Amino acid sequence: MPQQQTLSALKSLSRHDGKRVAQFFLRSIAPPPVPMAEVLVSEEVKRAKVFFAAARFQGKRPKKSYQQLQDFVRSCGLEPEQCIRFGEEKWLKGQGRNSYAGQVFMYIVHHLQRACLGCGMSFEDLSANQLNSIHLDHRAGTEKGQKYADPTGYRVDTPETACEEWSKCESTCTKCHDQGERSGGKLRMKKATRKL
Repeated sequence: MPQQQTLSALKSLSRHDGKRVAQFFLRSIAPPPVPMAEVLVSEEVKRAKVFFAAARFQGKRPKKSYQQLQDFVRSCGLEPEQCIRFGEEKWLKGQGRNSYAGQVFMYIVHHLQRACLGCGMSFEDLSANQLNSIHLDHRAGTEKGQKYADPTGYRVDTPETACEEWSKCESTCTKCHDQGERSGGKLRMKKATRKL
């Protein structure tokens, strides 16, 4: 019965509605999102905190090799291309290694959350470049005032500090990220009226 409903829904869409068809299928097969609170207490994140605390070392020789980084990503059930956006030469340079380590840590957390809490879009098949557009949205009912760190400050914060801030957030796609008064059309409208 569900297949017949799917086929009738697809037939009702116009021929040029490819994007809507893709979104329809993504939502129907996407795994349910895992709340950030559950992700942050998972074994993978506990192991990642320890690994990335050492990996952030800025000295000439890294404490964790590029191969160890790739192996760690694989141990979380992911492929390196899903979390690593840089090559071995950048990792070995030392400059910015803490930023690279934090970025990989955040991408692992996004993948563990599985899907956008707003629309249900799956994060599972996204590459590291595509994951760069996933946002951390403060949950309703959490205080934004008491910030331990900037949610995107994972690049300079320790893994522990970053997790404290992430505990107040959920991973969402850019379309579902609520940025309040300053988001989207409201801000553009304010700018447009100032010019007149």
